[in-house]
Amino acid sequence: MQPAEPHPPLPRRAIVSPDVLCQHVEGQAVLLDMQSERYHSLDDVGTAVWDGLYVDPDVERLVTTLLGVYEVDEPTLRADVAVLLAALSDASLVALES
Repeated sequence: MQPAEPHPPLPRRAIVSPDVLCQHVEGQAVLLDMQSERYHSLDDVGTAVWDGLYVDPDVERLVTTLLGVYEVDEPTLRADVAVLLAALSDASLVALES
């Protein structure tokens, strides 16, 4: 059995970039980065994360909210959110604060 790949740590806050436009289409978010003119899409869970951050950038509150919505164990959720936030940050869609 291979060891689990390490995931990035959860940041304290994730602030949505003001240069990103979001449109909801059939339960999913389509994001347009106005700086790079690139489109990104999020599935329904990614959209829930994005919408939560748009309202409140506090990542711990977001995790607590998501735990109440989805049937998932906390370590898995934390790892998945950390990976998603790292990807959103790499694409300059959010700014992460430790």
